[in-house]
Amino acid sequence: MILSYHFKNPALLQQALTHPSFTSENPGNPDNQRLEFLGDAVLELVVTRMLFERYPDAQEGALSALRSTLVDEASLASWARELGIPADLRLGRGEEQSGGGQRDSNLADAFEAVLAARYLDAGVTAVAELLRPLVMARLPEKIASVQKNPTAELQELAQAQGWPVPDYQELSQEGSDHALTFTFAVQVGGLRYGPVQGSSKKLARKAAATLALPAVRARLAAVGGGGEPWDALLAGMQREAVGALRNSVPATPIVGSTNPKGRLNELCQKKGWKSPDYHLTSQGGPPHLPHFIVQVEVNGERFEPVKSGPSRRNAEHLAAEQALQKLQQG
Repeated sequence: MILSYHFKNPALLQQALTHPSFTSENPGNPDNQRLEFLGDAVLELVVTRMLFERYPDAQEGALSALRSTLVDEASLASWARELGIPADLRLGRGEEQSGGGQRDSNLADAFEAVLAARYLDAGVTAVAELLRPLVMARLPEKIASVQKNPTAELQELAQAQGWPVPDYQELSQEGSDHALTFTFAVQVGGLRYGPVQGSSKKLARKAAATLALPAVRARLAAVGGGGEPWDALLAGMQREAVGALRNSVPATPIVGSTNPKGRLNELCQKKGWKSPDYHLTSQGGPPHLPHFIVQVEVNGERFEPVKSGPSRRNAEHLAAEQALQKLQQG
């Protein structure tokens, strides 16, 4: 059994371990999505209390950064494995055959659902008893040694400049119900960065923040950390757009379509050209943050290669954006 604790209401645990794919094939078995929603809030409350007590002198920003690293999808999936949840997770046939029993997003959801089930069955103290050894094993001696979660760091930068909090925009979902890919962009400081993809909404948002951070830092450094009003930077955005693209900074004004490849294809159709060809010239980077170099060919003309990540599709979008700007200038 995944837990030494015995549920007074075993149906709660069974529901927590039931993936929506199982419910779709076996009607009458409630899935774990409602419990996952509750478990997310319980998890944040309990972990926040632990960090508050463990680091009495830490500031709110440092505590938030540490909490973000502790409760991200990868961490929750790892804890689910430690508890043996994959062996008890109920999946539909298609999801199981596609490896869903080891998919981080499924395990993270099930872990949060189990926390909610335990909370409903025995209260918050029982949840804290389960979480304490898992959390304490990963806490650093000094909170300053924690690397910030990119979404938390991007929010801190925005707040320091007096901007609205970053706005994560879901552009699309693709794939089957059991293997979705989410495409996101993030709007911060008057610019949009993306699109990027992830196997879950959390990972897509994290990828968008990771993509935006270097560009935001560079722009702030260019004006002495924000001493010049941000609006002054926006005034030169059109002049800088092509240069930013060449340097793999996918920043675009928040206007127009969110699908550069679609707009480029429409332009080719209007002019009677064949569809654009996208050539992958190379790829590299670490497994957790790969990059791709793509060159687009339009009407026999090859445009300069662009570099982006974490997917080839994102690099193709960026190459299409660059080609559109060149063609419009021409």
